[in-house]
Amino acid sequence: MKLTETSVLRPVTVAMIMAGLAGIGIFCYFQLPRELFPEVDFPMVTVMTVYEGAGPEEIQQLISKELEDEISTVEGIKHLRSVSQQGLSLVMAEFYEDTDVDIAAEDVRSKVNIVRNLLPEEAYDPVTMKFDFNDYPIMQLAVSAPRSLREVYLMADERIKDRLSTVPDVASVEIIGGEEREIHILTDQQRLRAYGLNIGDIPAAIAMSNLETPGGHISQDAHEYNIRMRGKFTDLEEIQNLRLMLPTGKSVYLRDVAEVRDTFKEIREKARADDKACVGVSIKMRADGNTVAVDEGVQKQLEELKEILPADYKIDVQEEQASWIKAAIQNVFTNIYIGIGLTAVALFLFLHSLRSVIIISLTMPISVAATFIIMYLMGINMNMMSMMGLAMTIGVLVNNAILVLENITRYIHLDHAPDLAATEGTSEIAIAVASTTLTNVVVFVPIAFMGGIIGQIFKDFGLTATFATMVSLFVSFTLAPMMASKLLNKQNTSVMGDSLRHRFGRRFDRGLEELRESYGRALRFLLRHRPLTIIASILILVGAVVLAQFIGEEFITSMEQGQFSISVEMPVGTRFEETDAA
Repeated sequence: MKLTETSVLRPVTVAMIMAGLAGIGIFCYFQLPRELFPEVDFPMVTVMTVYEGAGPEEIQQLISKELEDEISTVEGIKHLRSVSQQGLSLVMAEFYEDTDVDIAAEDVRSKVNIVRNLLPEEAYDPVTMKFDFNDYPIMQLAVSAPRSLREVYLMADERIKDRLSTVPDVASVEIIGGEEREIHILTDQQRLRAYGLNIGDIPAAIAMSNLETPGGHISQDAHEYNIRMRGKFTDLEEIQNLRLMLPTGKSVYLRDVAEVRDTFKEIREKARADDKACVGVSIKMRADGNTVAVDEGVQKQLEELKEILPADYKIDVQEEQASWIKAAIQNVFTNIYIGIGLTAVALFLFLHSLRSVIIISLTMPISVAATFIIMYLMGINMNMMSMMGLAMTIGVLVNNAILVLENITRYIHLDHAPDLAATEGTSEIAIAVASTTLTNVVVFVPIAFMGGIIGQIFKDFGLTATFATMVSLFVSFTLAPMMASKLLNKQNTSVMGDSLRHRFGRRFDRGLEELRESYGRALRFLLRHRPLTIIASILILVGAVVLAQFIGEEFITSMEQGQFSISVEMPVGTRFEETDAA
């Protein structure tokens, strides 16, 4: 085999290539984004519309029905349903699995824009969203201080939110709870009527006076000056002194017909941490972001905020995904390390050569590192599925190298020179090893290109397993025979000798021979009683089919993250205070 022969004749070249693959692979390992699951596009588009103060029936008639009638004309919809509740409308369109969700979302957004003028003016603009598997907050913070919630909210909104929004790949930072400043104007109806005014005159006057508009520019000599008409209210007194025009042509101050209060918005949500009221901060990541990298960026900003904020402010991380992702991936790597260690022990038991163990122990990490290079070039993230594919192929990586080394060892014991034994031993079984490897590839490739949601989830698994399998074949035909030609000889692969290793090897081989004889006797018994063997096999098959009916089914298995959540839903119409007390 030309590839093996070249590798044996040019060991330095092969060593440099493998060292390069290992170095670049380690670099790519640290560059790979880390996520819990692969990116999955669910064929679901949701339209959310907020209409504060409206009941479920009003929401259904005025918003949900209008949106459903228009969205139903979009092509490719499989199911369309809506949920109308107090102040909120949700219209969910499920598309067929082969639908491009991005195009479908754009079509739905276009339909929503058409029907927007038919919705109540007081309703917020509808928001069209794709269902994103990772569209959940990656971190929840609790901001607290021995101050009023109004001060804490102001600090979170003006300082903390702005700093966290600068972290790369952060999509949004939302403030939850607290007391947001709001100016309330409480009118006196009798005084309004006495002056010939109605309540609609007040918001109109405020809107006209609370303006800030550009006024062009003035050119003078070599300079140009921009003009801006500044009319925004700066304090409570300016609002109180706003003049309202009367039908008689005179004016009256706003304070004469209404009471102006500097207070806060009605509290409709509240955050607590350690049984104390606080201000919550929810951080979401962009769809193409890296959860671990974003988490590290946020943690860095939090350290800087500790130096900037007053000493009595505390920012506690209540929930975050990055540590769970890192722990899950690390668990997979731990299993890989254990697999490599157990494989090394098994190799020593069967080959009785520490040098063979060294060769195998080098081929496995290099194969894994080279796989990281292909993952990086193909844009595959490091997630549970890709790492599972890599872990499953560890056996394939080892199997190829073992077959090659075992045959090379056999040739060495036939008194062939190590170089010739490496070349001839590898060439003799090259077709068998390649066929075995390609058989595994044939299994993994269809998994990588399955359709639907399952196909998206298993794509990284199938591709990673395929790449790792092909890399292992290359390493087995290059690095393994090259190292065998330099490290193995008849003396260090033989069990003849008086050392502890030799005595253990001979005892192990005798035990293996006894096991082989026992297996032979069992096989001969089964061949003599073929009807019994066939009946037993059929019973096992039928039993497996019957027991399979009792195996549960689920889309994704539940994972233990060391935490739990409790959700309490109160009856419709329950006051916020009652819900908060629950």
